[in-house]
Amino acid sequence: MILHHGAPKTMSNELALPDLSLKRTSSRSTTTKALNTIKSINAQRAKLLKEFGSSGLVVLDLVQYVPVGSAIFIDNYFASTKLIKKLTQLGYRITCTLRSNRTEKCPISTEEQFAQKKRGYYESVISDDKTCIVVGWKDSKRVLLGSNYIGIEPQTILKRWDKEKQRRVDIIAPQIINNYNKFMGGVDNMDMLIALHPIPFKSKRWYSRIIWRILDVMIINV
Repeated sequence: MILHHGAPKTMSNELALPDLSLKRTSSRSTTTKALNTIKSINAQRAKLLKEFGSSGLVVLDLVQYVPVGSAIFIDNYFASTKLIKKLTQLGYRITCTLRSNRTEKCPISTEEQFAQKKRGYYESVISDDKTCIVVGWKDSKRVLLGSNYIGIEPQTILKRWDKEKQRRVDIIAPQIINNYNKFMGGVDNMDMLIALHPIPFKSKRWYSRIIWRILDVMIINV
């Protein structure tokens, strides 16, 4: 027999259940934080969507995987002067074609005014904060381009077909035109070749079209 001098300990036949109150509180807290984070992200994306549009938002999503300082060339479907300024803040070099309604009312001559000019005529406007230049150039019609690192100089000479003279002639072009054609021309050529020589198929399934398009791109770029 072993003597025990301590206070007697009462025993209960009920099962000792773990205290889940702390876990429940923690779970609720984690869920609340997650919901608040999701709401914050959605609010940020809604703000970006309103400012840059759905096409501009695509570019902002993709550049997250592009090294800062890279030169990016953008088609006018995605580009705007607002997007140029935003990507400038993020540290990217941008060259793009622009649509008239995405230049923030840039004071550059209209298409009708450009139509009266000679081929090779150009104008340029630099933003007040010096982060963006918009260039209008007359080819067969007015072309608008924007950039945050390249502008007019040095001018280049391009060959174009003259209907009246029935021969190729030299016309002056700003450097931004030459730069855009040099690096964006490959994309345009690829689109042209895919349109001329697509893989023949018939399918109403949308994912089949994506698969065949990927194969087209792979074959053209071999």
